[in-house]
Amino acid sequence: MRKLRAGVLLVFGLMIFLQVGLRWTDGCSINPMGACFWFSSRAAMDLEVFSRGELGIIQPTWARSYLVAAFLTLERGPLNESARDQMLSLWRYRLDDLDSEEFPVSRAPSRSVETWLQARNLAAPVCPGLKARLNAIPVDREPVGGPAWRAYRNCGDDAFVNAVRVLISLDPRWDSAPREVCSWIAAQDQVFANCGGGPPVIPEMKEDLDPEMARLRAYQIAAAHFYAEQWDEAAGLFREIGRDQESPWKDIAPHLVVRCLLRKAQIRTEGGDRSLWNEARVELESLLADPVRAGRTARAQRFLLFLEMRLLPADATAELGRRILDQPLKSPRLARLVNEYSLLLKSPDDFPDYTIAPGQDPASAPEDPLTRWIRMIQSAGGNPDSRMENRRVEAVARWRRSGSKTWLIAAMMNSGSRDADTRELVQAAAGVPITDPAGPTLMAERLRLRSSDPDVRRAAREIVNDVSVSWEVRNFLASRLLETATDFEETAQLMSRKVVCELPERESLLNFQLPCAGSEDSWYRDRPRPDYILDCVGARLVNFGLPLESLEELVGRPDIKASVRTEIGRAAWTRAVLLGDHLHGVSIAGLLAPLDPELARPLRRYIGESTDGKRAHTALDILLWFPDLAAQVPGCDAPSESGRRETPSYRAYWSNSWFDPWPAVDFQVEPEPPLWLDSDHVPVLRQELKDLTKPTSNIEVYLCRKTIEWAEEEPEDPRVPPALHRAIRATRYARRTEDVGECSRRAFRILHGRYPKSSWAKKTPYWYAGR
Repeated sequence: MRKLRAGVLLVFGLMIFLQVGLRWTDGCSINPMGACFWFSSRAAMDLEVFSRGELGIIQPTWARSYLVAAFLTLERGPLNESARDQMLSLWRYRLDDLDSEEFPVSRAPSRSVETWLQARNLAAPVCPGLKARLNAIPVDREPVGGPAWRAYRNCGDDAFVNAVRVLISLDPRWDSAPREVCSWIAAQDQVFANCGGGPPVIPEMKEDLDPEMARLRAYQIAAAHFYAEQWDEAAGLFREIGRDQESPWKDIAPHLVVRCLLRKAQIRTEGGDRSLWNEARVELESLLADPVRAGRTARAQRFLLFLEMRLLPADATAELGRRILDQPLKSPRLARLVNEYSLLLKSPDDFPDYTIAPGQDPASAPEDPLTRWIRMIQSAGGNPDSRMENRRVEAVARWRRSGSKTWLIAAMMNSGSRDADTRELVQAAAGVPITDPAGPTLMAERLRLRSSDPDVRRAAREIVNDVSVSWEVRNFLASRLLETATDFEETAQLMSRKVVCELPERESLLNFQLPCAGSEDSWYRDRPRPDYILDCVGARLVNFGLPLESLEELVGRPDIKASVRTEIGRAAWTRAVLLGDHLHGVSIAGLLAPLDPELARPLRRYIGESTDGKRAHTALDILLWFPDLAAQVPGCDAPSESGRRETPSYRAYWSNSWFDPWPAVDFQVEPEPPLWLDSDHVPVLRQELKDLTKPTSNIEVYLCRKTIEWAEEEPEDPRVPPALHRAIRATRYARRTEDVGECSRRAFRILHGRYPKSSWAKKTPYWYAGR
């Protein structure tokens, strides 16, 4: 028994005490990696640099905790070491870095479960009829009647910490009454059996238990009802425990009653039924009114804040905002306050619509300055309306009263180029150097509001070329300059964009590890990763804004990064082939071959063909062997301001099957030519996009038909059998149309009819009707 006691004590000594709360857990899937040029949700690649005051360009889409740090930096100067450490700890927690010390609770089951299992398994073997070993306890539960994909953390860390504590307290009973200890362990197994769902498992109250063990069992029964989602029964039992002056849980029991009501409201209402929240509030107010029962003030205050967040979100937000501003930056509560505050803030459309009248003190606004500023930043860039005008007026009034760069940013971000105050705001921003924390954001706003001003553009170009400025800032400004480029020369100079890092596609959800990096999965690790590619604006310009002649000029520009020229060249050559324009095709192939070693030999063979007909066949062969070639560069799934686009696809998947590599780009859309493209070239661009619509609408059928034509024209060409094989494979994943099966079957018959003994016929046992 002594060894057993020592083992349990050792396990408990290793227990990590974690803060507990209800946490929703979502199923997730593997997301493709995408190039990132600046960040739409997090503030920067290097958050330590950001925490030291290098804010970069503030975005309306940033997570609110970053906006809090930006506001504090702008108003008070760079965060001190204590505040930086706290905020970094919060961000690491948010980004799923499990090593965060300040916020150790992760989205994965904590080690407290493992600790309980170790303690329980050390004790269980001496208990007859008890399972000697448990290896796992599910802690997430799907709500009864709720969506299957939405689970919540049902059994928190405190449950397992408490269980280990009780087991240690029972240590003296191993000698005098071991059956009672074994009975308690068996009942605790039943309690935790409710954590993951299923039919309720409730321990029985046995008559032969002494008073101490009976009180322990009463608590187990109440807890089992709680985890089984029988909150009314659990609340009643916890009330009884609170009235028992001998119970070790008499002080915490009233808080557990409130917790039952909160859990019921949170799971059952989905925010719609306020009556359950009000019921919990009444119970909590009764608890706080009783100085004897209130006991654990900090816990009660957290419950009260939780209720206020649901019932009075505006008041709770303002209160938390004031607490953050009143807290000394060295306070250990800063990061926790920011965490609670950022989770509470609602959509920008939910805050009150009021106007700061001329001469009115902006400090009389019903919300604290921090909340007002964040809401203004979050709402920037929306559709102009009366609410946006109210925010602009208020921000301008606050800036004029304070002269603060904080409110100058808010005023500019909510202004348009034609607003009355814009000239004054732009002039004020011009005096802020780029090295100031507000400098990059004010430069970006100057460029947005005065994009045609040569002086503003010149200042932005100087920053883009300044190697001391972060790549996120340089990329952002370069993208805005590219959108409003004044001539072809400037367009060419701004096409290359430095890849800051690669992130999963759902970067906005912050579901990636720090530091920002590619996945450790071998598929991602082995992919070619060019340092420079096109961003969203550049991709849109190549796909819809420039005719083939201009694309050819870009490929031939030595001042454009080689990886960008390669990306444009692949799309331009493919476009020329699909358009049947082999004059431009040969010229582009000659420029692309030295840049792309993989395509060099095939392209030189294409160039060396004697007629356009033979070039068309060679080009078709290249398209069949290189499925990542497309008439457009990979586009964006978000506006250009997000700074995200998919990286170019590569043939890592080609060895097994044909996955359609052609992005779904609709060439029937209206062209988006740059401002400098002359009127003679716009009709050319429009016609090219129209002519690309048919072959790209179902590329697999197009390739299949062209291969059949090739087989009819040059049946002796040794490249025909492998081309037929690959064309048939392409139809396996084609879009389902009536002509897919017909084309696939016809190619199949030609391959097996004319080349039955070829290895390619043996490799092609089937034809396909499409997906």
